Amino acid sequence: MHKHYSKSALDRVKVEMLPELLQPADKGKGRNHYVCPYCGRGDVYNPWWSRGAFHCLSCDRGGSVFDVVAFREGLSIGDAIQRVMEGRGAEAQDYCAKPRPRDTATRAAGAESKRDVLQWRLVCRGYCLEAAARFRGSPGQDYAEGRGFTLDTCQRFGVGFDAEAFREGRGTGGALAVGVPALILPYGPRRDYYGGRLLRSLGQTKYMKPGAEVAGPEPCYNAGALWAADVVMISEGWADTLAVYQAGQAAKLDGVTVGALALNGTGPRALIEALRRKATRARLVIALDNDKAGRRGAVRVARDLESIGAAAGVWAGGYAVDGCKDMGDVLSREPGTAAALVGEITRDAVQGALFTAAEAAEMWAEDL
Repeated sequence: MHKHYSKSALDRVKVEMLPELLQPADKGKGRNHYVCPYCGRGDVYNPWWSRGAFHCLSCDRGGSVFDVVAFREGLSIGDAIQRVMEGRGAEAQDYCAKPRPRDTATRAAGAESKRDVLQWRLVCRGYCLEAAARFRGSPGQDYAEGRGFTLDTCQRFGVGFDAEAFREGRGTGGALAVGVPALILPYGPRRDYYGGRLLRSLGQTKYMKPGAEVAGPEPCYNAGALWAADVVMISEGWADTLAVYQAGQAAKLDGVTVGALALNGTGPRALIEALRRKATRARLVIALDNDKAGRRGAVRVARDLESIGAAAGVWAGGYAVDGCKDMGDVLSREPGTAAALVGEITRDAVQGALFTAAEAAEMWAEDL
């Protein structure tokens, strides 16, 4: 049972506590810059003092004191409001929340949306199975082998091929244009979400993904590794995941199992939400791309994982091979040492010898 606080009381506390929440950034940032409570960088510019809210230009997060407390302490926004308001001694009354009645049109729209997602998932599973059956001997297999992946690895991840990737319409998802061959990549063994790597260029477009309106938010690629392995390496793309798995199969890991997942970018939202739903005992290794965006992302992911108590560290020293941008490049450029490198990273993770978020931030200060 939560306590009820008036909107005026909540707004008053947000305004009163914002100056306590934001510290001025160093003088090099210029006027009106403040340190972000999320990422620690001085890129909060011109907070909305009269509303008690802010936004960080660096990590693209913001909100009020309630959002920050929820993030730092792993609380729901409702529990964070209770914590802050009780700490301020605000007066409140107990009440039992009752769902607000929704009109018929709203209920119908919600039911239709759920049906669309369920329909898409059923279609997705069938589509992925058909694509996997077409993979052997296809241009998709040639492409995957050219990237250094064996047929066994591709079959382990359910990789498929579609000679004419398509979009059938709302409720089914699909690709971006008719007649484009694509590698089909299921995100997990249930095959209820997939992406694709186009094998022929469509301008700047290389990947296809279903729309969120029919498939829901995009999950991490191979997220099940979080609860199936002792050490999990976190990268940006699907190819890194396959490369780590393939090298881990040949590594001597003394009974330690290694897994991998991809964020599909540098944002940690899907990963953090997955771990909030179900915690993991695995040690997490953050190995994003070796560029400015990847370094910024690695520090952000590490900080977020530390904030929820996950055992995580940043791998930052293994891009010595010329031209290597990511983990997949490193492992494929030096296939003879790939297993040894994965074994070394795994041992460092088990021993807690990787960089912390603070150490990585200090090392990459110029990029951050």
